[in-house]
Amino acid sequence: MRRELSIPDAVADPLIAQLRRADGISDQAFAMFLLDAADAYRAGAISKLHRRRVDLFYKTIGAGLLDLPHAPKVTEWRFQGSTSEW
Repeated sequence: MRRELSIPDAVADPLIAQLRRADGISDQAFAMFLLDAADAYRAGAISKLHRRRVDLFYKTIGAGLLDLPHAPKVTEWRFQGSTSEW
């Protein structure tokens, strides 16, 4: 079974630790990087959820699913006055 690493698991993983040491990144800096990335991911996910809800709202309005009165259709245009007044 495959599972994602938690932040403590990633910091403690021997292969990741070896790569971090080669890049000169401390345990604390790596943990902060992962926490910041998780926060950014959550913020993006929340933003996408809000956009989906807004889209659904406007689709509902556009689909006529709300009980709103409709404006009468204009079938004929008439000019008031004469074109000679121009």
